[in-house]
Amino acid sequence: MIRFAISLATAVCCFAAGLASNQTFAAESAVVLLYHRFGEDRLASTSISVEEFDAHIRELTSGGYTVLPLAQVVSALRDRRALPDRTVAITIDDAFASAYEIARPRLTSAGLPYTVFVSTEPIDNGLTGFMDWGQIRELVAEGVTIGHHGRTHAHMADLESLDFRKDLTLASERFFAELGAVPPLLAYPYGEIGSEGMDISRDLGFTAAFGQHSGVMHGDIDFFYLPRFAMTGRFASVVRLKLAASSLALPVRNLAPNNPHLSAGNLDVSFDLMEEYAGVEQLACFASGRGALEVDRTALTVSVEPLIELGPGRTRLNCTLPAEDGRFRWLGMQYYVSEGD
Repeated sequence: MIRFAISLATAVCCFAAGLASNQTFAAESAVVLLYHRFGEDRLASTSISVEEFDAHIRELTSGGYTVLPLAQVVSALRDRRALPDRTVAITIDDAFASAYEIARPRLTSAGLPYTVFVSTEPIDNGLTGFMDWGQIRELVAEGVTIGHHGRTHAHMADLESLDFRKDLTLASERFFAELGAVPPLLAYPYGEIGSEGMDISRDLGFTAAFGQHSGVMHGDIDFFYLPRFAMTGRFASVVRLKLAASSLALPVRNLAPNNPHLSAGNLDVSFDLMEEYAGVEQLACFASGRGALEVDRTALTVSVEPLIELGPGRTRLNCTLPAEDGRFRWLGMQYYVSEGD
């Protein structure tokens, strides 16, 4: 029987980097950063330059943030334990070689904990540009947390339920064979998933799962579709890092649609704010490729202008509300339409 482990890391407990000594404000929210490639200019849309990543590390170690292991952040939010204000977790998807060669020494030197989400098939096949199992074991020995990213890096929302289970189960077998444990944290490739896949992930024993949509984690969120701010391409500037890492949660209820896997057609989004906010008339929503949308607010209920003829692929929706000290409350969703739907 395959067993899950709370963490593959041996040195992640209670570690905090960049915590100011006079910091007393606590929050029940946190931000997760998402990286893929490092210094791979020919694949700029999924990469961050070395210079920008160095600037990110300088910012994260400047004293204004608390960088914690991902599993510790998830556990605290699930148990509704307060975290330091501006708590951040760092994640890296896919286990590309540049993460080992460029990110690893810099993060290690800075004392910043991080998680690498691994798809097992590229590693098993020895594909060029990826880490190998020996390097992944080296990360584990150094205290890095390894996350689950499935076997084939498939578009998981497109998979039938049996194929979805098989992809995750076969990857779990490989993790257990190579590392002696199965990572309990899952990241969906491309951030694509539907309600059925989220339920299967719960059934298989994962403790939480992540997408690739912007937003802030908090205790009232669905822990099987957690947001992460992508730090790649044109979204990798230090200005955006500061904006993301300082963002606050925008908790909502009655989000519709709440299934991120949709059929083609109109997308009507509505939700209820869980509390009243000053300046709520400034709440704004934006859709990828569409820009700003009309927003209708009635008391605590928000309705967003329909997106007409939503076609195949991913559409991201971001709603933000100005908060104190120039910060923003942030709600994000990614909706996915399969080809032929």
